[in-house]
Amino acid sequence: MIHQMMERHEEAHQGNWQEFMRHSAQDWRQYPQLTRNELSCITCPALLIAGEHDDFATEEQLQELCLWVQDSRYLVAPGCIIDPTCLENSPF
Repeated sequence: MIHQMMERHEEAHQGNWQEFMRHSAQDWRQYPQLTRNELSCITCPALLIAGEHDDFATEEQLQELCLWVQDSRYLVAPGCIIDPTCLENSPF
């Protein structure tokens, strides 16, 4: 798994998976998991987007989130990966 992280994040972190993990941990601390109750309090329209090849958000997860977030829809972008740590996403 470490080798896969190094390959996938070469562009953003020059293969430094430790830097990637530091950024991930910082994100987890800044943006903790919302409870279902908190999700149901979101009242603005929401569009949840994931790429077909994303590791972090599956279509099933987006469907479940849409059950809890009022006035929400989701989009899975075919053939794409959405990864904010990479400047250019081209997994294939």
